Amino acid sequence: MAITLNGNGTITGISVGGLPDGIVDTDMIAANAVLATKLATTATSLAFMGTQASGQSIAGDSSWVTATGFTANSISNNTGSSWNTTNGRFTVASGQEGTYILFGCTRIVNQHRWQYLNVGFKINGANPAHYSTQQSPYGGNSGTDVSNFNDSFYIKSLSVGDYVELGLWQDHGSALNTDPVNTSFGGMRLALL
Repeated sequence: MAITLNGNGTITGISVGGLPDGIVDTDMIAANAVLATKLATTATSLAFMGTQASGQSIAGDSSWVTATGFTANSISNNTGSSWNTTNGRFTVASGQEGTYILFGCTRIVNQHRWQYLNVGFKINGANPAHYSTQQSPYGGNSGTDVSNFNDSFYIKSLSVGDYVELGLWQDHGSALNTDPVNTSFGGMRLALL
């Protein structure tokens, strides 16, 4: 087909791929003209989050426990069933690999003074390599119950099949329950253009 310059300012007769490489640059694309469906998967954000629906018992023997039950206020903007709110696990599906910002927090109300509460991220079942530590505040005598809150953030590159869980650790000596209103876990993939 011949290329025709029309009187209305349009050109007809150019086939798909008919322009030389590099001829269309960002200045030629109108603002907001590219739909999300036309972007590479690395350019779209993925997100997940949930809050515990009820308190969870966390062993007091200084061992890491996987937080579960994030069925309250749950959101999921990802592929398929990657975010399992019941077992508290996000698994990276095909097309979801990339760099993620992870966040988690919890509150335990019955620790005694100067005891520790750790919050971190278990990658593929391993104990957290990165975590935050919060020491409970002074509460009168050594047996006084005090509230201890801790949160943690982490930036991590994840591959297809990797999974992430929120890990909790406390050293009270006895198992204590999380406060569900203050126990959340989530993350989002950074959009890389």
